[in-house]
Amino acid sequence: MFNERQIAKAEEKVLMPDSKVSMIINKCPIQWVNGICIHLNVNEKLRRDQKAKEIADKLRSSLKDVVKNLPEKSKEALKLVSDKGGVVKYGMLEDYDDDITFWWSEQPPDSTIGVLRLNCLLAVGKVPMGGRLYKSAIIPSDIREGLKELLRKDE
Repeated sequence: MFNERQIAKAEEKVLMPDSKVSMIINKCPIQWVNGICIHLNVNEKLRRDQKAKEIADKLRSSLKDVVKNLPEKSKEALKLVSDKGGVVKYGMLEDYDDDITFWWSEQPPDSTIGVLRLNCLLAVGKVPMGGRLYKSAIIPSDIREGLKELLRKDE
């Protein structure tokens, strides 16, 4: 019960369509940030803003390897979001497994969507569209073009 409430609370955060990796990391619960740090080999002991910068730098410099190592189903979901401009209402991903826990440093996500979130390739939150906020999935704006290229080459 606590797990589900905390995840729902985290997914209530407002994300702008042009949110960058570091901006998204700064809105994530620290349990998720630390899990991302472990996964991407970033020092967990840094301050939150330093972690966000290091994660963003690491992701940009190793994007090709990160994408190459994704499960096929995760690549498929990522391509769907990329093909729609990098922002979709979350319901468009209903065919993909999205189970996650709140404690990413102890139990990193391994579901289709969870793997994308753990790699900072996809974020979930409330995004303004047409004057309303919708639960949405976004690819951070600073890696959208690079991802689009990599996913195109992967076809």
